Amino acid sequence: MKTFATIALALVVLGSSALFLLSAICAVSMMPNAGSVIGGAFALISLAVIFGAIVLMAKINKEEAPPSAVTPQESVTSKESQSGKRS
Repeated sequence: MKTFATIALALVVLGSSALFLLSAICAVSMMPNAGSVIGGAFALISLAVIFGAIVLMAKINKEEAPPSAVTPQESVTSKESQSGKRS
């Protein structure tokens, strides 16, 4: 499921990047008109979508912490009980 979500978000980023490019070109070419404001607004919105999708992809694909390794406990015996076994 993570793979499908990542691919879908990558397609959203790709589409938003194309929209950002076209909106920015439109905004620059229509500089003195009202179309430049609309193009600039679309460019900013698509840029926000790009960053949001990238952050969401990072959260989806975040590596989970490996479970802590369970090691067998060392022998827990008191020193008094081992005093007779010293060599």
